[in-house]
Amino acid sequence: MLSISTRRIILAAYLGLILYATLAPISASWYKTVSALDKLAHVGLFAGMSFLMVLSMTDGWRRALWAIALTSALAAIIELVQGALPYRSAEWWDLWAGVGGAAVGTLAAILLDVKARSHPRRSRATHPPAAHSAAPLDESDN
Repeated sequence: MLSISTRRIILAAYLGLILYATLAPISASWYKTVSALDKLAHVGLFAGMSFLMVLSMTDGWRRALWAIALTSALAAIIELVQGALPYRSAEWWDLWAGVGGAAVGTLAAILLDVKARSHPRRSRATHPPAAHSAAPLDESDN
């Protein structure tokens, strides 16, 4: 499993990806290509963000609430900024897709964490490898 600091670096890089994907100018041809999948893209982007956020926090069960709140706030801020940009547009449905994605990603991270905790890895120090099944040779067999 990755360390918390490594997870946070991945989270920061993913945040940069989201900001670029949602705020950079896009061409008209690219917009026509992705407009049909726009809401699904919002769900996916923000699900990934909240998933990584949950895995980057150490605050117990409250991390789920923080992840949903912070990811939803990010979706709202991005929509506000997009509304102010001449080459982007803001939509309420994009915001709701982002909030839904935050909930989906958080739930997925919690389920993954619960599964990982219910099946802990065996440590070699506490559980040495099993001995071979063959019986040891004794001198009477010679």
